[in-house]
Order: sequence, then C-alpha cells, then structure tokens
Amino acid sequence: MNTKSSSITGHLKELRTRLLKSVIFLFIAFVVCYIFADKIYSFLLDPYVQAVKGDPVERRMIFTALHETFLTYLKLAFFSSFCISFPLIVIQIWKFIAPGLYKDEKLALLPFLVATPILFILGGMLVYYLIMPLAIKFFLSFETTGMASGMPIQLEAKVNEYLSLVTKLIFAFGTGLLGTRKGVTENMKEAYKNVDKLGARKAVSGDIIRKGAEELLRRTDTGAGTEAKGYIKPVLTKILNDLELTNGKISVNNL
Repeated sequence: MNTKSSSITGHLKELRTRLLKSVIFLFIAFVVCYIFADKIYSFLLDPYVQAVKGDPVERRMIFTALHETFLTYLKLAFFSSFCISFPLIVIQIWKFIAPGLYKDEKLALLPFLVATPILFILGGMLVYYLIMPLAIKFFLSFETTGMASGMPIQLEAKVNEYLSLVTKLIFAFGTGLLGTRKGVTENMKEAYKNVDKLGARKAVSGDIIRKGAEELLRRTDTGAGTEAKGYIKPVLTKILNDLELTNGKISVNNL
C-alpha cells in the first residue's frame, strides 16, 4: 500500500514539474512576444500592405477605443507565445506519458507528435502566403466610388479585427491540415520502410500537400458559406489540379 501511494505521489510530483515547466516556457515566450508585438503585427500586416501597394486610395489602420491596440498586442503576444512554446509543451507531455507506454505504442504515437506542429506551421504558411493576399484583394473589390449610390464605400480596417481575421484563418487552416495526420504518418512510416531517405522526404512532402488540400476542400464543401465557398474552393481546386497525380499518388520531383 505504501509502495502504491509513493508511486502515485511520484507521478503527481512529476506532473506538477512538467506543468510548471510548460507554464514557464509559455510565460517567457509571452514576455518576449509582447516586447516585439509591434514587429510581429507588422509581419502579419505585410500581406495587406503588399495587396494595397500602388493603390491611389491612402490606406491606414485605425482603432476606435483607447485600449484597443493594447489589448490587440496582448492577444497577439499570447497567440504567438502559444505557437512558439507548443512544441516544448508537447515534449513535456511526451516525457510524462512515455515511461508508461510499450515500445510499439511509442512508435505509433511519436509520428503524430512530430507531424502536429509541422502540419500546423504549413497551414499557417498557406494562409500567410496564399489565402490572405487573395482574400484581401477579393474583399477590397467591394469598394465603390459612390457614383452609383451617391456615397463611396471604402475600407477602414481596424487593428483588432484584422488580427482576429488572420489568427482565425491560421487556426482554421492549421487544424484543417491536422486532420491529415493519420494518412501522412502512415505513409511516412511506409515510405521510410520501402525507399531511400531522399525518396521518403519527397513522398511525405507530396502526401502532406495533396491530403492537406483535399481535406480543406472537403471542409469548405461541408462547412463554408456560399460566398466563402465560391472564393476558397477554386483556390484549393487549382492547387490540386496543378499537382501531378498518377494512380492516386502525387509526383513531387520538383519538391
């Protein structure tokens, strides 16, 4: 009985240690991200800046409450710190549960832990470099000069609303790609068994791109509104059409 109680106490102490380390990682990352919050925001704002470059209309970002920008930077710092510290938090979780797993269970779970941050980053990159520039140009197309209605309709983008849009898209596409983890990790293990390392990297990279686009296209068909579906679906369809598919397998010779 004493041995069992000591074992439970030891596990609780280790859990407390792992949680404390995770909180410390998150807090340090939060402080650093808040110090550089203006630079991080400028980085996220760059797709908008590039989309309106050369526009005859003078563009600006506005805030309509005294505390709006301050709270926006706090939200940005927390979101950024969570993204940065997430791999370290996952490592702490892995170190806590790994001693209680069998060898085959470790081998089955480890690829999921590795693929999760990678796929989330790929989803964020997809939003930043592809979706956001196209979305901004699409939404700006609704501006009018006022010749028809007598009153021009122009965009006055708010600081907090822009950040909210970007973070929601990053989270949505990042978690959307996470839905492809099972197929990706299965193909990852199979690829490394049957081909050399270079071939495996190509196979895995191609599978991530194909499965990610297919998953996002499926979620757009089932969950998006009419306007969003009409805008996002052609983009994802073009990505799939631009990839070479042979017997259901993607060719990634140029990756």
